[in-house]
Amino acid sequence: DPTMITTGDTTVQVTDTGANGKVTFVVNGSSSVVIDQNGNVGIGTASPSVRLDVNGSAEVNGDIYSPRVTLADQAVITIDWSQGNLQSIVPGDNRTINMTNGQDGGRYTLIIKQDGTGSRTVTWGAEVRWADAAAPTLTTTANKTDYLMFIYNGIDSTFDGVGSRQNF
Repeated sequence: DPTMITTGDTTVQVTDTGANGKVTFVVNGSSSVVIDQNGNVGIGTASPSVRLDVNGSAEVNGDIYSPRVTLADQAVITIDWSQGNLQSIVPGDNRTINMTNGQDGGRYTLIIKQDGTGSRTVTWGAEVRWADAAAPTLTTTANKTDYLMFIYNGIDSTFDGVGSRQNF
């Protein structure tokens, strides 16, 4: 039988399903958290597949992704990586790109697609670092796409360009 806990306007129903080792918490009759016998935690699902620990790290079985953030074109584009680790831009002219809010060891992908004119260039902010101080030359063909990968180096406070795939 479920146990009901009520405080103020909140009611929590706790159900121990026993045989399969799951405990389910239902708050105010809707959102639920499920914890199984392996310590996996599911939010809004009866089949949890993620194990969380108290140090804030996660062990994930399955895909991790961040929906793409499409940036507005402007003369100076500031990428706020706290908004997602996959961001894209279609520059309408030559642009300056600055980056903020990296997490140490965080991996980030920037998609740059040339507009219908092409030949757009990028000037990188001082927080972006490339091997041998040489940024990759962007594809200049109209409507072609380049993918640029970065890892945030929290020691040096830099977004280190670690790879690119170009001319898609």
